[in-house]
Amino acid sequence: MKKIYLILLVFLVVFLIIGNTTAKDERKIIAVCPTFLDLVNNLDASRFDIVKVDSTLEGLDMLNNSEVDYVLAGRILKPEEKANSMEFISKEGYSFLGNEEKVIYTRDLQEFNIYTDMDAERIKNDFSIEKVFSVENVYDYLDKGIVITSWDNTDYAKAEIVHLMNSDGTRSLLSRTPIVYCRNVCDSYITDTLKSYYE
Repeated sequence: MKKIYLILLVFLVVFLIIGNTTAKDERKIIAVCPTFLDLVNNLDASRFDIVKVDSTLEGLDMLNNSEVDYVLAGRILKPEEKANSMEFISKEGYSFLGNEEKVIYTRDLQEFNIYTDMDAERIKNDFSIEKVFSVENVYDYLDKGIVITSWDNTDYAKAEIVHLMNSDGTRSLLSRTPIVYCRNVCDSYITDTLKSYYE
């Protein structure tokens, strides 16, 4: 009889260990850049762990080292960066480019000539600036000022990022777009939830 109890006890312990391991394996870890921390508020806390990272690059390094399962970032990949798959949560916002990487503040935008292939009047209104010029190929104007283009037209092999910051040191939301990078396949629950929250 003691043998039967011992066997049952062993099976119970094994079952609990397997159950806990499975539950732990089902939890996913998401690295999130500061700009979009608010977007993860609606995710099920029992399914996801959130890790705050300082940059897209830091999140991608963690993704490629299998430290996280997803990255929620604000820009597309540079040529030297990689992720197995990605999905735009939104393509709104603007991509700011120049001939060299630099940081500028929204209050200083008026000091630059802005060249765009997007709606110039909308950009003027969104940033309260006047010197916005419509051009056909923005990449011809990188050395003449700041380029604003769509995320679909952004090519970091041709241009560098211009980081647009608010006066308080936070990144301008209008200069980013939320993108989920995935180690394998993007979970539709994550992307659908984030899309519904962003709209």
